[in-house]
Amino acid sequence: MPPLLLRTSIRGWGRRGEDGPRPGDSAASSSSPYLTNTRNSKGLNTVLIKHIPGCWSMANGLIHSKNDDVCVATTDVRKGEEVRCVYLEDPASYILVKSEEDIPLGHKIALRDIKKGDKVLKYGRVIGEATKDIKKGEHVHIHNIKSLRWGK
Repeated sequence: MPPLLLRTSIRGWGRRGEDGPRPGDSAASSSSPYLTNTRNSKGLNTVLIKHIPGCWSMANGLIHSKNDDVCVATTDVRKGEEVRCVYLEDPASYILVKSEEDIPLGHKIALRDIKKGDKVLKYGRVIGEATKDIKKGEHVHIHNIKSLRWGK
């Protein structure tokens, strides 16, 4: 089977690309045997994920780094659905999380209970602070975290 192609911004996301991974320190730049970093014709970084039988077929979530507090939904997730969050650095490993609410494609799901004021990790880096308690399986987005990048 050909590799699964996942396009990701290695430069980061958000205003001026200040949040998220930087070249050389993201999961895509890791020494994972499952990843190959490439550049497409438009100069965007892409990551080829090598096929591992059975690992990606059931996955509907992606964890960028082993210490992350969130999983990114790779499909639209319905309330009550079991989400299989695989690790980008080791697709044979995963966490099962029951969704507590509908979560759109590309949005984050809490992998653990997060208390108000806790720092939230994605890409192995702090992406913000919880503005209220977040239960495992809940939608994590701008309604319950705030960026620390631009002040309080």
